[in-house]
Amino acid sequence: MQVLRENGCRVFILDGRLSAEDAHKLKKLFEETRSQGGPVVVDMSNLEYIDSSGLGALVYILRNSPQGVRLCCVPSKVLDVLELAKLDRFFSIYLSREEALGVSERGGR
Repeated sequence: MQVLRENGCRVFILDGRLSAEDAHKLKKLFEETRSQGGPVVVDMSNLEYIDSSGLGALVYILRNSPQGVRLCCVPSKVLDVLELAKLDRFFSIYLSREEALGVSERGGR
């Protein structure tokens, strides 16, 4: 898990599993970079698994990001979990990081 700054956005790159321990790390990383401001992009291209703790971390970030959260490169298994939890309607979802980084007036998926 890492965070980069691109096009005025904080880009969180997730990999492997997003379960309890990693969810805590993600929230901590979010808080450490919160003062940087700007929209949040979460690149899930290498994410293999997410559980309820991971979903909770995403909701935490969403609630604390006034400029919104954009998910990109969401694997089908992870998208299924987001849809099952009915969270897909609260996030802008993009096929690529490039789309998510663009100034989004078009909206996501």
